[in-house]
Amino acid sequence: MAKVKLTNKQILNVFQVLAKLDPGLDPNSRTKSAFTFKAKVAYALARNFKRLRAVVDDLEKVRVDTFKKYRTKEDEEQLTGDAAKKFTAEFGEVLDEVVEHEFYTIDVADLELDKNHINVDVLSELLDTIITGEVS
Repeated sequence: MAKVKLTNKQILNVFQVLAKLDPGLDPNSRTKSAFTFKAKVAYALARNFKRLRAVVDDLEKVRVDTFKKYRTKEDEEQLTGDAAKKFTAEFGEVLDEVVEHEFYTIDVADLELDKNHINVDVLSELLDTIITGEVS
């Protein structure tokens, strides 16, 4: 496991990348993973996803509450003008907050890139957080 300092915005990004890497991690997803991983890799992905899900859920609750704070009508779905600027500034502070997060790490060699053709963009988003080692 590794402790890493990230912004909440970066945590959201890592969460989204994990969901793309293995859609089966999300119980609401009907998409299967295009990759096959060893049990220890699947375990690390699942543990990271579950931990990050809690953070993402908290951020979503704060986003919704902040949105409600600035809307002028009960059924308003989009903020405009000054309200939008205030919402963006206030929630932006939350997204920019740096937090320390502990990740279950995966050595890049364990991803078996010779059989799991994972997009380089996906790998690069997870380097120095979840994926360790040298990409060759």
